[in-house]
Amino acid sequence: MKSSDIPAQDLCITSDDGRIKGIKKNGIYSFKGIPYAAPPIGERRWQPPQPVSPWTEVKDCTHYKTMAPQPIYPKGSFFKQPNYPQSEDCLHLNIWSPDTSANRKMAVMVWIHGGYFNYGGGALPHYDGEQLAKKEVVVVTINYRLGVLGFLGHPALSEASPAGVSGNYGLLDQIAALQWIQANIALFGGDPDNITLFGESAGAWSISLLVVSPLAKGLFHRAIAQSGGATGPAPFLKEEKNSKKSGEAAGLAFAKAAGVSSLTALRALSVDELLKATKLAGFYTEPYVDGWFLPDEPRFLMENGALHQIPILLGSNRDEATAFADPRSLPTTAEDFRQSLYEKYGDLAPKLLEGYPVEEDSDVLIAYLNRLGDQLFTLSMRHWARRSAQAQIPTYLYYFTRVPNIPKKAYYGSYHGAEIPYAFGNLDKIPVEGIFDSYDYDLSRHIMAYWTEFAKTGNPNTPSSSNWEAYQRETAFYMELGDEVALKQHLLAHRLDILEEVTRRRQG
Repeated sequence: MKSSDIPAQDLCITSDDGRIKGIKKNGIYSFKGIPYAAPPIGERRWQPPQPVSPWTEVKDCTHYKTMAPQPIYPKGSFFKQPNYPQSEDCLHLNIWSPDTSANRKMAVMVWIHGGYFNYGGGALPHYDGEQLAKKEVVVVTINYRLGVLGFLGHPALSEASPAGVSGNYGLLDQIAALQWIQANIALFGGDPDNITLFGESAGAWSISLLVVSPLAKGLFHRAIAQSGGATGPAPFLKEEKNSKKSGEAAGLAFAKAAGVSSLTALRALSVDELLKATKLAGFYTEPYVDGWFLPDEPRFLMENGALHQIPILLGSNRDEATAFADPRSLPTTAEDFRQSLYEKYGDLAPKLLEGYPVEEDSDVLIAYLNRLGDQLFTLSMRHWARRSAQAQIPTYLYYFTRVPNIPKKAYYGSYHGAEIPYAFGNLDKIPVEGIFDSYDYDLSRHIMAYWTEFAKTGNPNTPSSSNWEAYQRETAFYMELGDEVALKQHLLAHRLDILEEVTRRRQG
């Protein structure tokens, strides 16, 4: 065993819940698998997170614990991952700190992982916080409940709840984690008054909900949202709206698919039985407007300025859709593609073809991928940036365009999630096979500097790079993070304006 890996037995942290032991490696202390809430099992399944029961022995937190139960990624998925250990006892967090002196008061960065609210966990290799912590910040990654265990709405659950609601348990877990961090992070050298949330995909989507939820107010002070935001029509817990089934109706359909009719029977089902019923019922995991965690649809809360007044840095990647799309399902000719647009969009098709032109057969895939990526992510991030700036919130927009050197890079490009290893300084832990050159490492250092400076001050500008202008609708500054790092304006304005108009007209 290397001396740098010796367990830090003489430096046990005494939290509110008990003593915790970690390890020190490469000058960074790490504490993994710390429980921030009681295991959500038995009667606690489908309840808001409950406090941890204190422990008396020193808890060994030198290794990751289990992730939330989740299905296996579909065969051939770009996002496939190893089968890490899983358990309903999953409400853990992980901490990396360069100094555990209680008087350090370093900025804290709390990572919320993505995975469509169905997959992932805070212990994935490319989320390792060691390199980021070397920038004099405390890094935390968290687990939260996923899928039907994290988002089941049901009339019986709502009736049993003091708040009269159900669902959104995974988001309540995130709040519980932030509450634990507020109470304990000073013991790890962190400043409870300077906490930055950062996350990607469903993690960024979560942040877009937390910044408008009254339950989360005051628990964090800045936010970094990478490729994800709840800016479209949302489902409601108790009523069908926006052509979306209510959460309680979805829960009843799930119980029927599971072959049970009572809450007791639902809680008696095994995880495997729940995952099987999820597939049978076609259960769609999505947060609900419940009148408690979410008073209204996030898009309307944003439009009305009901955002927490905290600085935000947000953005998307150039080729967001490549990892999701199946090119085999597309028409093969330009004529067939245009015809399919007219069949689906009617008199709006010409507008779409203006923004995403298809003249040759070779244009079909490019137009499709650009429009899908814009629709899912880039337009949402612009919408959020505009609403944030309108509310007089310091707002910084980025656009990631670097193409990592991975297999089939000509197709995947700057794919969804490509920026994550750069932001963590973990290019050697990228989930897919990749070869990186010196520029990739320089870009990673640049992005880490922006992210950590923003966490420390609410402004990403550093002494060596100080030209990132805040976003305003009129000037629309954004920072391109790619083969060049450069301040630009009006990101994809023509095609995003067209897509926004088409989306608005279709939603009525």
